[in-house]
Amino acid sequence: MIKSILTVIICLGVLFSVQTAFAEQELPLPEGKNIKEWESISAALVAEKRFSEAIIYLDKILEQEPDNLKALTNKAGLLAQLGNFSKSLSLSNKVLEIDPDRLSALTNKAIALKMLNEYEKSFEVFNQTTELLSIKNLAETIGKNARKFGAKSQVKFIRNPRVEKERHNMKMENKKFLKILDSKPISFKEESVSIIKILIKYKNRIIKYKKSLI
Repeated sequence: MIKSILTVIICLGVLFSVQTAFAEQELPLPEGKNIKEWESISAALVAEKRFSEAIIYLDKILEQEPDNLKALTNKAGLLAQLGNFSKSLSLSNKVLEIDPDRLSALTNKAIALKMLNEYEKSFEVFNQTTELLSIKNLAETIGKNARKFGAKSQVKFIRNPRVEKERHNMKMENKKFLKILDSKPISFKEESVSIIKILIKYKNRIIKYKKSLI
């Protein structure tokens, strides 16, 4: 009787081990028939952190469309995840030759350069401005908005104490910066109104500590 029970336990143990072994085996990767399916399969593999396998499907896309910017950019990102920063940099440069303002490619390039100890090259400079306003524009906007709240304001020109040119040949560019923003930027005109409201709220305190503030 005891022998029979032991035999059953052993058989169950072997059966469970076999089932576990099969469960641990990864299912074969799906083939996919077109670019859309390959993109979906690749994205699913990335979500599971199976980066090398995800690249297989990106390569399928690139076989049909060598200049597919989305596939090239995603592959560059995955290569960086796998530690192949040189190849990631090469792909990012290829993308940026076609689309110089592609933010994801710029990000991949910066990461690759940083990991390759090219620190100075890893910084892309963006002029962080959402609108271009002269000093006169700023003063007039503030004055106009302040008068709406009953303040007596006027714009007065004060000579610049620094010896420098009044005009500078500096071209402002903000296309890349605007792409980074998650929402539409608030205009200076709108923001100045909210600031004036706060200043009016604390008007008495500002007057009290006027000398300290100035």
